[in-house]
Amino acid sequence: MKKAIYRIANFVYLTLKFKNPFIAFKLSKYRSYQDFNIDFNYQNGKLKFKSVDFELTNQQLKSFSFNLFEITRLARNKYLKGVYSENNNTIINLDYRDSQLKLICNTLDNLLIVNELFTDEIYEFNFNKRLICIDIGMNVGYSSLLFSTRNDIEKIYAYEPFKGTFDNALNNFKLNSLIANKINPINEGWSDKTGFFEFQNYEDGSVGASTSFTSELNNFGKIGKIVQVKLIDAANELKKIKQQNPDFGIFVKMDCEGSEYEIFERLDEEKLVDSVDGYLIEWHYKGAKPITEILDKY
Repeated sequence: MKKAIYRIANFVYLTLKFKNPFIAFKLSKYRSYQDFNIDFNYQNGKLKFKSVDFELTNQQLKSFSFNLFEITRLARNKYLKGVYSENNNTIINLDYRDSQLKLICNTLDNLLIVNELFTDEIYEFNFNKRLICIDIGMNVGYSSLLFSTRNDIEKIYAYEPFKGTFDNALNNFKLNSLIANKINPINEGWSDKTGFFEFQNYEDGSVGASTSFTSELNNFGKIGKIVQVKLIDAANELKKIKQQNPDFGIFVKMDCEGSEYEIFERLDEEKLVDSVDGYLIEWHYKGAKPITEILDKY
């Protein structure tokens, strides 16, 4: 009921503001205007923000599912320098850690990740040592690019098993060649199994694609295309990276849509969990408990 009231109030407000009921209806789905906290308008077929160099066409709004809440969150990002179109891509330009980042952002999933990493800044940490970063679940490469701007990170091993998403990451790295030279992108996924397996993938860059053998792979209520991916043994890969980089600490970012449970079980089996200096983990369908129970052993 509360959501319905919000949407009606938002629709009325945006209709009066834009004088365009169709666009007002599309944009009124998410939260109320009071939450947006930034001035914008709709003119000449574009949503425009006055305080930043930022405007979106109807097609770009559609690609972001008309999610005005996430769009305005991006507009408030303190690192944002502009948004523009190039070769049928929407490019977000950020001035982050004295680096000019250009991020291809064509879907709502892309936008959600940009806001998590660069608006909410959920990946901030400090270990006071030189680090090798292992990015498990690279997706389209935003997190690896973020890590590459850090002076304390020497190298990033970035793993993404889904080929289309992996290729999107490579395109982002090409746009940021001056800092992406730290990144070693690998079209494989960590697991407790090895070999080639088939999984569902909803769309390239989707935040829901998973290589877990135990999670619910259709948790979005839709069927994705079946693709083949290569999985490698998590324990063996960690051993190899440590052997190649004996003078550096190891930091692991793990966001792999349910596969984290199988990965931790494998690392625990080989008593390797505490060979990592720090973990940044997003857990999924089983919650945090299976992972914290393993971490508490060490």
